[in-house]
Amino acid sequence: CQRYLLVFNCRPTYVAYIGSGFCQGDTQYRFSVPTPNTLRILPSISADGDGEVAVVAHNKGIEVTDLRCLWQANSNSVNVFATVASGGVAGEPAILRITNDTQLVLSAEL
Repeated sequence: CQRYLLVFNCRPTYVAYIGSGFCQGDTQYRFSVPTPNTLRILPSISADGDGEVAVVAHNKGIEVTDLRCLWQANSNSVNVFATVASGGVAGEPAILRITNDTQLVLSAEL
């Protein structure tokens, strides 16, 4: 049995940038999130805390309403899809961030 657990932490009053990516449409962003080792199974993703998970594009933060891992981009990263209510512009570059005492957790068990 093997467990993958990758926790991205953000301390209070700080901002942590998790992955880079781009907008696929008005409400969908895709990000590549690096992992420290090769994953043999697709992890689940969850967020917990008092801050927010947001997409940063064109110097504005857009709150994320849903996160999903869809497939491994390569041996040391996963692709994360982030859904927002609106405000995306197809093709625009973006960054996935967490703020203010929030955790983003990637988890899987073999």
